[in-house]
Amino acid sequence: MSDILSNKSQTVQEALRVAGADSAVRELNESTATAADAAQALGCKVEQIAKSLIFKTTTTRQPILVIASGGNQVNEKTLERLLLQPVSKATAEFVQEKTGFPIGGVPPVGHKERITTSSTRI
Repeated sequence: MSDILSNKSQTVQEALRVAGADSAVRELNESTATAADAAQALGCKVEQIAKSLIFKTTTTRQPILVIASGGNQVNEKTLERLLLQPVSKATAEFVQEKTGFPIGGVPPVGHKERITTSSTRI
């Protein structure tokens, strides 16, 4: 772990600051691409990890951010009912384009564009 944050981590840190969150971004040397990887790197249970997942509305192609516990899967049909439109999993290219981050490294804040976020249990 380094004291100097990468540009992407600085973006996330600034988004947290602007939102009023008193949090410090940490970069890890270990992989955190999956919830299991992140739990292992942090020494916690996978259920304690929050994962950021990007979906896409199929008609309007809008990104949708779902934050889920690391041990849970998102029910796409429930998400569709909540959004009142069909959704699909986003491709790696779509995620990078809309968030500025690769799949497996999407934070909950600091994206390239404003993204609708699901806050309902799905």
